[in-house]
Amino acid sequence: MLSENIKTLRKQKGYSQEQLADRLNVVRQTVSKWEKGYSVPDADMLEELADIFEVQVGDLLGKEILTQEKTTDIGELVKQLTILNEYFAEKVRKRKKAKRVLKKLCSIIFIVAILFSMYLGIGFLASQGHEIFRDEVSISIICKLEDEEYRITMNAWKDTDEIHSISKPNDMPEAVSDVSGDNLFDLSADDALKEIESFFKEKGGSCEIIYEDLSSFEKILEKIL
Repeated sequence: MLSENIKTLRKQKGYSQEQLADRLNVVRQTVSKWEKGYSVPDADMLEELADIFEVQVGDLLGKEILTQEKTTDIGELVKQLTILNEYFAEKVRKRKKAKRVLKKLCSIIFIVAILFSMYLGIGFLASQGHEIFRDEVSISIICKLEDEEYRITMNAWKDTDEIHSISKPNDMPEAVSDVSGDNLFDLSADDALKEIESFFKEKGGSCEIIYEDLSSFEKILEKIL
């Protein structure tokens, strides 16, 4: 095959692609394209290659195009080169087409992945009901008693002041646990805070209250991320 013959003969002569390109007055990329089969040299360039490699043009093409007396049939040579050019051009077109198809396929997969993620996100928000869009407040009450510190956190809906979750340390003493237990769910957030604060103050302790607003947007991000 012409591309393989050029590469083999170049190496046999000890030329690099750049050295051969200099001798032919072309750029190195031209020689590289010949050897990769992306293009073929024209008739004049083919004769120059044959002279440099000290072979027949027919040897480069892989078949006897010239006679043993080295008579050159230019018309036949051009015909053979035209066939080779069409062959390699078709290979290049197929490669480009395959690349375009692959790019389109990747784009479709990417779009489908985004749509699927959006579908999952919408499904998740729908499963959460209207509560995901309700603003709430996180209230932490930090109380100290006899050099011990206890932190109780309550989450409540802002529109109703209703407590919907309570977190407290697992090692909280029973007396403290009683005042921050399930009975607080029956109270409003303000009343629950007063009861906890009153309990500690009666025993000589002190409390600090920290409020943190949680918007529906922040909750959505927290759930998704």
